[in-house]
Amino acid sequence: MPGYTILEHRITNLARHDGYTVSENKMDILDFIREINEDPFPFNFGYEVTVEGLDKLLFDAGQDVQEIANDLRHELISKAGIIDSQKLTVNIIVLGKLKYGAYLTVEYARKDIPLNIIFSKVNQFDVGTKNIIYTTNANLSG
Repeated sequence: MPGYTILEHRITNLARHDGYTVSENKMDILDFIREINEDPFPFNFGYEVTVEGLDKLLFDAGQDVQEIANDLRHELISKAGIIDSQKLTVNIIVLGKLKYGAYLTVEYARKDIPLNIIFSKVNQFDVGTKNIIYTTNANLSG
C-alpha cells in the first residue's frame, strides 16, 4: 500500500514466519531520509522499503524529541509529492509497543514517545488476531 505503514516488529514476517509481510529491503530511518533527498530519486516506481530505528532515534533525542520529530516530519512532507507519484510503500517498523489513544505513541524502554508529531493522522487496521497496523498517506495526513 503506497504511503506509510507503522507497525511493531513483533507482528512482521521479520520476527515470525506467519507475520504481516513487509519488504526485506531494510534501512535505518536516517539513511532513508538521506536517500529520499538524493537527486535523482533513488527508488523505482512501486518500490517497498522497510525503515527501522524511528523509536530508538526519538528515544535517544531525550528532551529534544519534539524538535527531532518536527524535523523528520518536515523532511518527509517535503518529499510527499515524489513519494506519492512513485507509489513508494514505506513500512516504519518499531521495536516498542504501539498505543493509540488520543494520538499514536510507541512505548520504548518504558517511555511513551509521541509519533503524532510526525504522523498526525493515521488509520488503524486489525490485520488478524489483534495485530494492529497504522497507515497514513505520503502527506502524513491520513
